[in-house]
Formats: sequence, structure tokens, C-alpha cells
Amino acid sequence: MSITRTKQFLLKLTDHEHEMIQQKMQQCGTRNMSAYIRKMAIDGLVVNLDMPAFREMLKLANRTAANVNQIAIRCNMADGISREDLTELQEGYREQAEQIKKLVSEVITLKSIRRV
Repeated sequence: MSITRTKQFLLKLTDHEHEMIQQKMQQCGTRNMSAYIRKMAIDGLVVNLDMPAFREMLKLANRTAANVNQIAIRCNMADGISREDLTELQEGYREQAEQIKKLVSEVITLKSIRRV
């Protein structure tokens, strides 16, 4: 679904103001000035979530899912599952739980920031 914008807003800036906006856009990781200014005018806030804990949690979740699949395959084979496999899976879950705790802590910190 495409949005058609029919209203235009003219904004004049000094060179310094333009550069400041460019720097803020760069900090937020955006290149579209129109989208940036629209977001700031409507919400007054742009939040760029760079959460290493979240990325790490996703990696651990993928690794744990792969481990679960391997264990399921072994369970269906004649050999069954080993104690090492179970221990490895438990460690993966513990790591993942720690990452989730870190992520929740980061989100709580962000939630406590007051909107302007």
C-alpha cells in the first residue's frame, strides 16, 4: 500500500542548521531527510535501537534451535541421546536466558525515557 502525500511544507534553514540536521540523521542511521523531519515533527523523537544483546540473543536462539534439531534426530536413531547432548542444550538455554535478561533490562531503560 503506497501513501500519497499531497501537502507540502517549506522549511528554510541556515547552513549550520542544515549541517546539524545532517549530523542527527547520520547518528540515527537515516538518509531520507523528509522522513526524518516528518518523524521528528510528529513524534518529537527518533529512537535508533542498536541492541547488541538482542542480536546475541537471536544468535543463541538459532544455535539452540539447531541443537534441539540435532538431538531430535539422534533420539529418533537407534543410539538415542547422550548426557553431553543434554548438558549442551541446557547450557545453551542458560546463555539464552541471560541474554534475554540483558535485553529486558535495556528495554526497561529505554521505556523509562520520557517523551518530549
